[in-house]
Amino acid sequence: MEKNYLFTGHSYDLYTPEAGCGYLQETSSMPVRTLYPELIVQSEKGAVMPACPQHAYRRNANAYDNIGMAFRIDLPPGAYHIEVTVLSRPEQTLISVSGMNAEQLALKTFWDAALLIPRVHTAGFTGNVWTYDYINTRDHIEIEIEPAAPEWEVSVSSIRVSSLPPRTASACTPAIFTLGDSTVKSYIYEENLMSGWGQIFDDFFDKDKVCVINYAMGGRSLSTLYREGRLNDLLLNSHPGDVLLLQSGHNDEARGEVDGPEARFGRGNTEATFQKWLDEYFIPAAALMDVRLILVSPMTRINGDATGPEGIVYSGFAKSNSIDCPGLLKAAASRHGLPFIDLYTESIRYLETAGGEAAKALFLSVEAGETPGKTNSGSYANGHPDHKCDGTHYKEALAKQFARIVAKELLYKSLIPADYFRPAVLNALKAEDGYLLFPELSKDVQTGRNAYYRNQIEFLLKHGIMERQADGCFLPSAPITAGEFQKSLAKALHLPAFPGYGDLNHTARHLSPDLPAGLLQEDSPLTRESMAWLVFRAFLAAFPPQTLSSGAVSYQKPAYMTDYNGCGIAPDNPDYDPNLTGESAMYYPLVPWEQLTDTDAVSDFFSLAARECYRLGLIRSETGIRRGRMCNGTLFQPQSSVTREKAAKELYFLQALVHEIHEENDKY
Repeated sequence: MEKNYLFTGHSYDLYTPEAGCGYLQETSSMPVRTLYPELIVQSEKGAVMPACPQHAYRRNANAYDNIGMAFRIDLPPGAYHIEVTVLSRPEQTLISVSGMNAEQLALKTFWDAALLIPRVHTAGFTGNVWTYDYINTRDHIEIEIEPAAPEWEVSVSSIRVSSLPPRTASACTPAIFTLGDSTVKSYIYEENLMSGWGQIFDDFFDKDKVCVINYAMGGRSLSTLYREGRLNDLLLNSHPGDVLLLQSGHNDEARGEVDGPEARFGRGNTEATFQKWLDEYFIPAAALMDVRLILVSPMTRINGDATGPEGIVYSGFAKSNSIDCPGLLKAAASRHGLPFIDLYTESIRYLETAGGEAAKALFLSVEAGETPGKTNSGSYANGHPDHKCDGTHYKEALAKQFARIVAKELLYKSLIPADYFRPAVLNALKAEDGYLLFPELSKDVQTGRNAYYRNQIEFLLKHGIMERQADGCFLPSAPITAGEFQKSLAKALHLPAFPGYGDLNHTARHLSPDLPAGLLQEDSPLTRESMAWLVFRAFLAAFPPQTLSSGAVSYQKPAYMTDYNGCGIAPDNPDYDPNLTGESAMYYPLVPWEQLTDTDAVSDFFSLAARECYRLGLIRSETGIRRGRMCNGTLFQPQSSVTREKAAKELYFLQALVHEIHEENDKY
């Protein structure tokens, strides 16, 4: 099918069903836009919409309208190639289809934070011709042509719409796509401590039999997944028979002038618009492309700041201003005969088993010294810069459990071939044995106070940086020896072994002389000051310093300490997550070394290493800190014994430093 519309020397009227095309006074997008087709000038040169600053408005980045024109074309559902030839300057012209975001459609970057999934089907100009490939599920499309600023006019000379070639079954590996928000997203080391179940999900599968691709991104809702072209690109990159797991809900509840349902590009939905997105676009678009859609309800939230014996209050989709996204997804699945995975109910069941104290530790509760990563507000290194225990986002230890729940449902409901799973995973799922599925689980850190550093412990055990003690237990409160910490430290910083004196360059050898005989034996209990010496020496080996001509030492600092220190993501960045906002926060300790009150108690040999290690933010006070608050203590506690869980906290922090910021943070 092909349709051509020439605006040079030809006049069009307002749309009527009889004509099958024409200008619109109102778009059918959500929310509706009002236009002024009576102002369009049609001439031999084409259709011109004069500047309309009197009608234009800009309340914020998501709620603006520079006016322009919208032209409706009736055509059946299908995948189309669209070409629009303009007479106005391309850099002054925004073009979109059926309520999509013109500026986001034109981005040539990636869909994910790790820069692994390129945007393939993007919009753009070649000369004066704008093109885009679009999956249409309705009986029409609306071409919207708008000035980039209210004071400019726009004009069009032709529109051409042609069907894309029919797709055929591919000989390539089948794919499972995951699509959703920050709770599904794959995170990178720059964002370290956060995880999504979609990030863990691919580890369950035999990569020779199926490819798992995670298109999820933070801050997304059904509205934004459509408007930015994310779903459109995913489906155009799919093949018949592929599977799509769709979860949405956490951002669809957004309200307010910036993000609510009335904002042109806001995230928020009402129950009616949420249902409409599913019924009129997501579900028919997947069917049109012969992709098997599975709806997944979002997991519960908790009130991270709740107190009490259990310290947990479920707050997901139960408030008076919430919309029942899990219920709406379940109803849509029933209406359309689609599979449904009730992650909401199963997440509550799992968290009740873990208990309130463990649940709070598994969600994004952050204290000083846990991670050098950052959020939009700045560095997490001194605690959460937004002064909260985030009850929506969570850590890898919980992401694994949500991924397990989804995988189990896929298997038990026969939604995918069983041989897609790796044999070991398949056996573990059939046996319903979490310890078999995740060998890094330790019996004594699953619940209660022992689960406080469960995330760090499981990560280190998973990657062989630390080991259990006995009977499948980690013994978090037991002291750790200097020898065990040394070996783990070398692994954490990707060193072949703990560095000897000869492994350091000249500057490092000057800063970190060898230990006097007998000062620190392998079986010696690790103290805070000896840990500082070991950490400082390993850091000097991993990041060799230099002596400047002035005699000063220049430390080689990972990006977490430099380029990304206190740097936030601006709201106009396509990867901005409005859930994560606040004041810019810095990486380095809030309390200077000189203001610690017990530094005089540091042993002479360890004093330089302790001071430099602290100043570099590699070790921090363990007193006066609190999860959910950005605060530091004033005690160094040099002779205090280090427990195994505190060693795990330190090693987890350090291992992030040797990774590139765009590397996915579940990898080692």
